[in-house]
Amino acid sequence: MCPVTERMHHHELLCYETCAHDVDADGARVLGEAIRKVHAGRAELAARAGEITGKGA
Repeated sequence: MCPVTERMHHHELLCYETCAHDVDADGARVLGEAIRKVHAGRAELAARAGEITGKGA
């Protein structure tokens, strides 16, 4: 793999295998809410990750 692909795979890319699950409208709504929640809290999550690893965000 190339460095960009490896970085994305390990640190940046969020994948959800929709074909592996039988997702109905309610499941899609819940998944969307969860993704929005994580996205909204990304700065706090990055800061906490830095605290845990000892690395800056």
